[in-house]
Amino acid sequence: MTSWRQIIREKDQIIKDQQERIDELESRFSKVERLLKAFDNPHTPSSKQLKKNAKRSESQETYSERKTPRFPGKPKNGNGGGIRLPRPDKIVEYKLDKDPISGKPLGEPVGYRVKTTIDFPDKPIQTIEHRIMQYISPETGEIVEAEVNLSKDIYGKNIKSIAMMLKNLTNSHNKISDFLRELGAPSFSSKTVQNIATSFIFALEPTQKEILQELKKESYLNADETGFREDGKGGYVWGIFTKTKAIFMALRSRAARNFIKLIRNFKGVIVVDG
Repeated sequence: MTSWRQIIREKDQIIKDQQERIDELESRFSKVERLLKAFDNPHTPSSKQLKKNAKRSESQETYSERKTPRFPGKPKNGNGGGIRLPRPDKIVEYKLDKDPISGKPLGEPVGYRVKTTIDFPDKPIQTIEHRIMQYISPETGEIVEAEVNLSKDIYGKNIKSIAMMLKNLTNSHNKISDFLRELGAPSFSSKTVQNIATSFIFALEPTQKEILQELKKESYLNADETGFREDGKGGYVWGIFTKTKAIFMALRSRAARNFIKLIRNFKGVIVVDG
């Protein structure tokens, strides 16, 4: 017959085992919670945040849950799908005069098949001669001509815009000039890229000053800096931001005096590093 002392010892052991199990589960839960916080916190981008009540994707479904097998590509007999091709800018026809087997004349084609490609032309950069016609005014007798919106130098607006797009992708002046020469631009040097960049800077300067004056009227600003490389050399980009506006300044030095110079006369609060 089991004594009451033995029963108490067995109950105490059960309670001890249960407590150890609870402690183990709490420890594991704490680890999982810390891991979740590392990937889902106030600083996590919205694209990376864990979604609540999200419907399971097809990849998460088991094979038995799928009504139909999953195969890539357009459904059988499906109409549409894939890239929507624009209307062709140019049509090239490939013809034959003689039968490649017998050598006999073929006559007129009886049909054709279509193969559409999207590509650069062989020489995407072309030299264009703009002839601006001149006339004699019947009123004044002076020469008159149509107004045109052309670049003042030999390189047009499109090629300049592409050069600056490549510059914004942190390509060096040499790489940009080499690339544009490959596309057909004559004598396009790294100095030309630098001159185009400088012209953009001067063209955008009034807008930059206007935005900067609006920023200085705010009660607070957010600011930060980060490193960057330009033509193989290290430097820094300072930035000041509101919800709708941003100004950047690229410099070789990280010295605070450069940032202070950018926001001189600002009377509000600057928020940095959280």
